Amino acid sequence: MTADSTKVKSEDYTFDTQSIQKDTSLKNRFYSFFGAYGNVICMMAGVGILSLPYTLSKGGWTSLIFIYISGAIAAYNGVLLIECLYANPQKKLKTFPEVGYAVFWEMGTIFIMLIGINVAELTINTSAALNLKLWTLIAGLIVATPLVTSRTVKEITFLGALGAISTILVIFVVLGLGLGDLPNQQDIAHNDVVWRGLPVALATISFSFGGNNVYPHIESGMTHPKQWKWVMISAISTVCIAYTIICVAGYYVYGTKLHAHVLTNLPESGWRIASYVFITLHILFTAPIVLCSACIEFEKIFLNQTVEMKSTWGMWTQRAVLRLVVLTAVTCMAIFVPDFGDFMSLIGAIGGLMVSFILPPLFHLKLFGWRNRSIFTYIWIFLIFAVGIFGAIMGTIDAVISLNKFFNSPEI
Repeated sequence: MTADSTKVKSEDYTFDTQSIQKDTSLKNRFYSFFGAYGNVICMMAGVGILSLPYTLSKGGWTSLIFIYISGAIAAYNGVLLIECLYANPQKKLKTFPEVGYAVFWEMGTIFIMLIGINVAELTINTSAALNLKLWTLIAGLIVATPLVTSRTVKEITFLGALGAISTILVIFVVLGLGLGDLPNQQDIAHNDVVWRGLPVALATISFSFGGNNVYPHIESGMTHPKQWKWVMISAISTVCIAYTIICVAGYYVYGTKLHAHVLTNLPESGWRIASYVFITLHILFTAPIVLCSACIEFEKIFLNQTVEMKSTWGMWTQRAVLRLVVLTAVTCMAIFVPDFGDFMSLIGAIGGLMVSFILPPLFHLKLFGWRNRSIFTYIWIFLIFAVGIFGAIMGTIDAVISLNKFFNSPEI
């Protein structure tokens, strides 16, 4: 079959790894294996890691298996996604903007909101205490500096490593404080399985493996892009272990008494304050990466600028204005949308799982064809579709119920 300038039509599934070597952008690559590994971990672990133990209180110990099912799917889809970028031998695709904008926007807003929440929690009963909206505004101003001063993700790549380290520190704090608090807990109940809660647990855990929308930017910066498969396997294996540790520690100590945010279960101490600092730093390090990736796509559309073009002061000014507009928009959403967490859960259940679970294999089948794949591959892809669709449906139902309770409460 012949290939045109936009896609490859193939009756047989073949992936030419030599096309990676033909990529003319190799000279602009800067990530080592461990640099890419750290950035994948930073993008994935952190946003929802503190809420994962709560999923076990909903679904019981059995929910742990969803971590490894979702992790395997995320690793597989991450590899498929990058293969799709090389589907056209004549020209490597750079991103998937047709599916990325909504999730970029959503994740950026989540990060700004979480920074404000965490800092507000830190300053309660201190002279620095301010309301949540003001701290969210301050968070947006802090993120503005690296977002406006960097042209591409390359300039802020070090933030990914710092974000991964911050997440690891949070896990150690939760593990240490939680186990230390075990003697103080009484009448703690655990369940092997709670059938009613399993669907929501699956949806929540699946969403915690998002990050596909930034993978093309990370892979495009790798000095050895053929190592991407091993980057994904290594990074997601690390994330699965981290998720398991924090889930087991939280549920074992607090059982069904777990709060939605595990840090609120921990005893008051300097280490608990430190954990808020660490997770806030993680979000501060991650937000510029997510928003920078999104802004690069917006710049192609609205400014006709690409990262390959030589920058001038005029182009920098245009980029700065556009990025400030984007940052202002997501900050305002985090401040003014009522019950924003449940609203983002609704968006994430639909958009996040679509991008992370459903679209990568769907695009791969479209670009490379359906034939010459093993029976196991067909079964696995069917399972991916089933998990993605089921998780999206259950996550949507749970978010709608939460929103309905909020808007029907007498305080509104």
